[in-house]
Amino acid sequence: MKKGKSVLGKLKINKYILLSFLFPFLIMMIIFAFRKIYPFGDESFMHMDMYHQYVPFFSEFYHKLKSSESLFYSWDVGLGSNFLALFSYYIASPTNWFVALFPEKYILEFMTYLIVIKIAFCGVTCYLYMRYHFKAERYSMVLFSCFYALSGFIAAYNWDIMWLDNVILAPIIILGLEKLFYEKKVLTYTLALGLSILSDYYLSIMICIFVVLYFGVLLLKDPCKWKRIFPFAGCSLLAAGLAGVLLLPTYYALHFSEFGQFNFPKEVSAYFPLWDVVSRHFMNVATEQQLDHWPNIYCGVAVFLLMPVYVACKEIHWREKIGKLVLFVFFLASFSLNLLTFIWHGFNYPDSLPARQSFLYIFLVLMMCYEAFINLKNIQPKIIAGSFAGALIYLLLCEKLIGYSGDYGLDVFYLTGIFMAIYVGIFYGYSRGIFQGKQRITKVLLIFVTLVVLVESGVNMAVTSVSTTNRSAYLEDLDAYKNLVARTQERNPEFYRFEQWKRTTKNDGNLVGYPNASVFSSTANSYIGDLYEKLGMGYSKVFYCFDGATPLTSALLNVKYMFSESYLADNGGLYELADQVNGIYLYECKMSLPLGYIVDERLIMPEEKQDIKKVTPIDVQNNMVRSMLEGEELFTRAEVQKESKSVRVMVEEPGYYYAFSKSKKTKNMTVSVDGKEKKYKKMGNGYILPIGYVESSNQVILTCDENVDLDIAAYRMDVENLEKVIQLLNRQTLEVESYSADYVYGRIKVQEAGELVLTIPYEPGWTLKVDGEKVEANWYAKAFISTWLEEGEHTIELNYVPEGFGAGIVISVLSGIIVIVVWMLQKKRKNE
Repeated sequence: MKKGKSVLGKLKINKYILLSFLFPFLIMMIIFAFRKIYPFGDESFMHMDMYHQYVPFFSEFYHKLKSSESLFYSWDVGLGSNFLALFSYYIASPTNWFVALFPEKYILEFMTYLIVIKIAFCGVTCYLYMRYHFKAERYSMVLFSCFYALSGFIAAYNWDIMWLDNVILAPIIILGLEKLFYEKKVLTYTLALGLSILSDYYLSIMICIFVVLYFGVLLLKDPCKWKRIFPFAGCSLLAAGLAGVLLLPTYYALHFSEFGQFNFPKEVSAYFPLWDVVSRHFMNVATEQQLDHWPNIYCGVAVFLLMPVYVACKEIHWREKIGKLVLFVFFLASFSLNLLTFIWHGFNYPDSLPARQSFLYIFLVLMMCYEAFINLKNIQPKIIAGSFAGALIYLLLCEKLIGYSGDYGLDVFYLTGIFMAIYVGIFYGYSRGIFQGKQRITKVLLIFVTLVVLVESGVNMAVTSVSTTNRSAYLEDLDAYKNLVARTQERNPEFYRFEQWKRTTKNDGNLVGYPNASVFSSTANSYIGDLYEKLGMGYSKVFYCFDGATPLTSALLNVKYMFSESYLADNGGLYELADQVNGIYLYECKMSLPLGYIVDERLIMPEEKQDIKKVTPIDVQNNMVRSMLEGEELFTRAEVQKESKSVRVMVEEPGYYYAFSKSKKTKNMTVSVDGKEKKYKKMGNGYILPIGYVESSNQVILTCDENVDLDIAAYRMDVENLEKVIQLLNRQTLEVESYSADYVYGRIKVQEAGELVLTIPYEPGWTLKVDGEKVEANWYAKAFISTWLEEGEHTIELNYVPEGFGAGIVISVLSGIIVIVVWMLQKKRKNE
């Protein structure tokens, strides 16, 4: 009999776990079908960083796995980058390795449906926590877990595949923490937190902050267990140690990114009142993904009814209640105050995608609400009625104060009110036991409640999430690019870089698979970004790119080939058509330099931050050329005629023309050459605007889309002086004989002593050998690896191993051994 009950019990558990997975899974699949996402149509579930970063990075990871290439470094990430750091930040989840089992053309679909599966598993882990914490098996837990899996955080950031592992793991980590606190069992907490840090160290920072705060809540409830502080601290350190193999190298790598510098807020300010934050719990509120700081905290409108019940419930221990309510208010303040936002986000302000810790707030709120729900039978009807009245008054006030604008449409207020009314009826009936003992009515009610929860969470997800882009448009030219790269590398096996005049993303080098000079990544080398800024190329906190490159900067960066989606009928002789496939053209740059070249003391490269009002990127490049050609310049000023919102360039002779705007307020610019228009965005980033090759008969007009005072200068490039500079730099160059992902070997014949500059970003991890002897690399222009060479023939060898990798392995292995020993000791004590 006992055995039979045990089997039935297991079947019951499996049923609830299965439903907690299926409900969010089916809702997402239904939304996908309506959105016509492949294979239901030709749309794709790509948004923001998934479009520009994750698909390219997964493609690069896929190429490395298939070719057994080193994960230490990649030439396809910008000018070259620590791939292990990028891997740790973006794609370290163990589930991502399964991408190697799929055909390359389905990488996008692998990511898409892996996201759906992970969203469903958020429901599973939430249910598992509730089962442990409340020591019960209830169907209602499945419905609350559905709100966790389809919360506002998931609606806003479901495309952010790198974060989902931690949303899944958070309930298990908190479950493990409670096991450690109450049962002295350390394994679940240590392994779950270790996996969290390993999968995505960034969001794990927020989980670590939360578990410290939550441990305080547990201590407030049971202060006699204060000695649990020591195993808690030890297990937390062990968890970090388990991830040391990735964590330590990434720590060193981040010192060369913008996120390696902490600029603590000098004063405390609030983004918005707490009153306004609470309204983000309404149904169908548009998700915030930019820089307005609004948190995405929807998790079912029933929270407006259940949170007051939680406060009023006498069955909940007062110390636990106070602890959780204080943590609840602290979270609300964290969404509003700049100082707390800075701390939660790893001592940095988020570059869009605000309030990334909100999934932990949602989990806390849902657990408090569920505790209120299971105690409804002990709550007086007037308290439930009062909760509804208060929630309705707040809703009406928000409707009056906010109105139907921005993130709050008409549907937000009416649907929130309707579902509030439905839930108050359900809660009242449940608290009074109206349906108790009426089996048929109970089953009907159960189906009704399930439909209410699924409809509410599903409609909110459908309305506020799952934006799409055309799959074919994103992928259609990839084969042409790949064919051109393969054919070119077969013809010319030297080391060189490709770039594009028009790109799909800033990470096209990853997407297609070729060395390039652009990257969009939070792990990007910020010193290269600083150099790009000085040279008038595209840059920001999280990217540097080829936008604004001139033939001089292109040559200096070892760019030998340019892709174009149109035929260049007249290009002034600087580019020669090398190949074409299906309307994609490949041009060879006639003015180019190899990976390494000797420069002498005459070449002046920018070293310090420049004042753009005094020294423009055009001035910088003129200074470089002037230093080598004894006073001659690369760019000469062209006359312009300023009009209301436009500038006319007076073209006196044919040639390559460029423009530069000193105003940061100039955002979007249209370049018209004889009526043919090209649009350029984000001109405020300070990059040089390429007008192109222009004949003297052409009409050139630059138009600004914003109503700003134009401060634009135009220039004509002197091709002869450019050729002279390239010839000087091409006299003594490195011939690369072999290279791989983390290795370069070459020879150079030096006729005149000078500095060998390698257009490889300087960062810890590179070992440089000259003639077989290890030497200390120099930091040229605070950007590139370089070394001084005397006259004679020399061999140059570089090897890359991320700094901290060896120590990280040792830390991970030792931490793993300690965890195993502790587990075996605990198991031995249990058996005794």
